[in-house]
Amino acid sequence: MQVDARTSPLQIGRSRPRRRRLLLTWGLPILAVLAVLVLAVGFAFAGSPDRIAAGVTIGGVNVGGMSPEQARTELQRRFDASQQQPVEFTAAGHTFGISPAELGVQPNLNDAIAQAQRVGAGSGPLRGFRRLALRFFGSDVTPEPRVFAAALTYELQMLARKIDVLHADAKLELSGGRPVVAPGRAGAELDQRAAGTVILAALVGFPHGSVALPVRVDPVRVTAPTRPGCGSRWRRADHRRRTRWR
Repeated sequence: MQVDARTSPLQIGRSRPRRRRLLLTWGLPILAVLAVLVLAVGFAFAGSPDRIAAGVTIGGVNVGGMSPEQARTELQRRFDASQQQPVEFTAAGHTFGISPAELGVQPNLNDAIAQAQRVGAGSGPLRGFRRLALRFFGSDVTPEPRVFAAALTYELQMLARKIDVLHADAKLELSGGRPVVAPGRAGAELDQRAAGTVILAALVGFPHGSVALPVRVDPVRVTAPTRPGCGSRWRRADHRRRTRWR
């Protein structure tokens, strides 16, 4: 700060208390007003702790604003209606339909509703700010499935029989006494553990469209020649190299 030579040290000392008085006069009231506004927003969106926060879904079903009893009734109604309706699953070019009734699947609605309540829980303005964020970003709770384990294991084995393909590299075969190149084939294997998780999550939810199952792919390592005759040339060149080193 530049100081005029004509400004006395006494005047400089007086300016500092003046700035402090201005800060106390205007700064503190402004901070108080902002704090009141923040608290007001928090209380405005706090809502009732007995209601699930807006923006929360369970298995894709909007339960925001419902009481736990209303949410349980609505979810149970929807699940009962979809018991016999198969969900479409896809894997390695195959399509399968599986319904909740086939595997004896039932959702644990009590735990799911309790979890949905905890998402928007809190006290006073804290609950309000959490629920305000949920309005913008949302939160989906997947119900924990109850399933007849033997039925799920059997279903996964049946799916694997249709999906799994053994890996095969390209190779030479004799056809009519002449060597021909048999093309390779990529292998595929259903990841049964991960697939079981995907299937159960879909059956206790309400998916729209088909659901892809996880498949591990084993690619071809030896491929057939892309041009006629290049395989035979490679074999002749390889034979010369091996002969030279003997």
